[in-house]
Amino acid sequence: MHHRPTDWLLLLALTALWGSAFALTGIGVEALPVQLVVAARLLIACALLLPAALLFARRPAHSARLWGAYVLIALFGNALPYSLVTWGQQTIASAQAGILMATMPLATLGMAHYLVPGERITRHRAGGFLVGFCGVVVLRPGAMSTRRDCRRWG
Repeated sequence: MHHRPTDWLLLLALTALWGSAFALTGIGVEALPVQLVVAARLLIACALLLPAALLFARRPAHSARLWGAYVLIALFGNALPYSLVTWGQQTIASAQAGILMATMPLATLGMAHYLVPGERITRHRAGGFLVGFCGVVVLRPGAMSTRRDCRRWG
């Protein structure tokens, strides 16, 4: 598979945005209540994504059942995880939170192999898994080296 330079730039932008979210959350929880940090993060995302969704949607969702599913996805896929991660960042460094979250796709790949019909671990997926795992292993030792952690641990 050949990737265009634009693909790599988008991946780099995604990485920067995703990683900076943990750093900004770490700063936010030192000065603001957890609920306010989570609400601000979700409202900013909504303000940015809703116009894009309305602009690019082929057909807006009309059924109440579909909107009910969207609400459940929003609660369990966004609001609850962001609340728990933000709450956790009151006691751990943002780098450590980011690294712990980086293990989720690795766990998902393994679970999907056994739980989702047709989702098998291929040679390319196994290679991606190994690269991702090595990346987490390389980053892990530096997660406890922030000043906040030094103050907390001694």
